[in-house]
Amino acid sequence: MIAPHISMCMGSLATRQPGCLHTLLNIYQPVRYLHSQDNHNQLLAKPSVYTSTGCCAFSYAAAQTWNAIPLNICNSPSVSSFKRNLKPFCFAAFYFFLNL
Repeated sequence: MIAPHISMCMGSLATRQPGCLHTLLNIYQPVRYLHSQDNHNQLLAKPSVYTSTGCCAFSYAAAQTWNAIPLNICNSPSVSSFKRNLKPFCFAAFYFFLNL
């Protein structure tokens, strides 16, 4: 399920709590200035993984799903509005997945 990873990500990025999860999330810092950098200021860096088990790690899975959601949802001003905006996105993604 996508929503628990994303909710924990938003909570950790917004409040820096809990510390154990916040240390696993790294904000993506490009090597040089990009024109699109202003729009993507909250992308998370995906760590390198070498095994299929590594893809299940919170730091990798959270970064992958966080970067997949639209920016207007990521830039929500509070955790409650974030969750309210995330729900239709998750339902639409699940509905699309069922109709493949």
